[in-house]
Amino acid sequence: MKLFLNLLLLASAILCCGFTIVTEEMIKEREELCTRIISTYGDQKLNAFILSTIEEVKEIEGIKLDQSVLGEKWEAMDWNPFWHIASGEWAIEVNVEEFNRFTCLWMPDKIQGVMIKGIRKESGELVRERVWVEEMVELNWR
Repeated sequence: MKLFLNLLLLASAILCCGFTIVTEEMIKEREELCTRIISTYGDQKLNAFILSTIEEVKEIEGIKLDQSVLGEKWEAMDWNPFWHIASGEWAIEVNVEEFNRFTCLWMPDKIQGVMIKGIRKESGELVRERVWVEEMVELNWR
């Protein structure tokens, strides 16, 4: 009985600490999804979308958006459960069920995240739906 309880405790600790087995198939599916996102959305369109948001919104809740760094190319993130692709200090998550819906994130500090919710129209145009600041759990997403 004591062995069973120790094994149960060990299994619970592993699950609670976020231990996940990542298979080769999962990695391949993730890479394919990220490649699809980048090819569908496009580096230039994503950058133009974020840059126009920075230009139009400028500041939100005291956070100056022009302090963020945006790279030229978008790349697949390593195994991150929340965000698919990143460029500079920005990350993007695409709703897999509704592939035309996406969220951008920039974390100016370890407490707050600037979020941009957007939609990709059939024409390929990226349209901003809303911008807000959200308190975040510290993420080591790079």
